[in-house]
Amino acid sequence: MSKFCANCGKEMADTDNVCPNCGTPANGSAPVAGAAPVSGNYKTYAIVSLVCGICSLVLCWSHWIMSIVCVVLGIVAIVFAVKAKKGGKSGMATGGLVCGIIGLVLSAIACACLGCVACAANKIADGLKNADWEITNSIDWSDWN
Repeated sequence: MSKFCANCGKEMADTDNVCPNCGTPANGSAPVAGAAPVSGNYKTYAIVSLVCGICSLVLCWSHWIMSIVCVVLGIVAIVFAVKAKKGGKSGMATGGLVCGIIGLVLSAIACACLGCVACAANKIADGLKNADWEITNSIDWSDWN
């Protein structure tokens, strides 16, 4: 025979001592602080948040195009962490949120820095190409006959 939670009214198994939905003890007293488990999609959100946050931290300095991808990963990590935290207390969601914020900031800085380096390298390469052209054109080839 099933029993129902005195706080939220959800059905509980006979073996449950705490409501899996709200964390209220089965005897009907007040909910235990922080006892609400993260379940279902919220746990998946927390995992996705943590993975995206770590990836945005690790990969942001690898290439300037990858740093743009890492900005997106940081934003995704933050969004999923917020969704996961709505479902209950989760250390993974908190870790994903922190990694996502730090990854987003570092990725934005990396994107700017690596983009500037790429532009400078392009300008230097153009300058060297023009210098070679000027040197080649300044040689008097009539002496070689």
